[in-house]
Amino acid sequence: MDINKNIDVFFNKIDCPICKSQIQTHYKTQDIPYFGEVIILTLICQNCGYKKNDLFSVYEKEPKKYILKVNEEKDLKIKVVRSGACTIKIPEFGTVIEPGVESEGYITNIEGILLRINDILLGLEKNPQDDETLSKIEELKRELEKAKDGKLAFTLILEDPTGNSAIILEDTSKLKIEKL
Repeated sequence: MDINKNIDVFFNKIDCPICKSQIQTHYKTQDIPYFGEVIILTLICQNCGYKKNDLFSVYEKEPKKYILKVNEEKDLKIKVVRSGACTIKIPEFGTVIEPGVESEGYITNIEGILLRINDILLGLEKNPQDDETLSKIEELKRELEKAKDGKLAFTLILEDPTGNSAIILEDTSKLKIEKL
């Protein structure tokens, strides 16, 4: 197998964790600039609609922590690669997104992460525990809106024990990378 060529392969050998039907498993390799060669895995159950995505580096990497101060609207376009093992933190919002059993890897940008957090808040808003919780959700949504408009600076932290996540930008002077 020549890893330098994009490979697009389908397998049908995994049982769906929901309905136990055979899942269509799709593997694809892709070269991501400034990050390297990755395998993108997609599981799709045609029977019940279950879907899972993840991505893995072709090469073994050391655990890493990425810290980026997001100061202006153009920073929201910075690419982010998140593996299913990565924890995302935004201390200014008190936000921690930890990986779980069904965590998915994805490629997005910083604005996409803010949108994902907003989607979670919309779900929590439907069944708040109490008025105080609802008030905190509404305040965090307002702060996220300011951040999405580039009017509120914040810190994005990725912590990945597998080293398969990254913040990708050409000028790395704004980015701090540490070993976990």
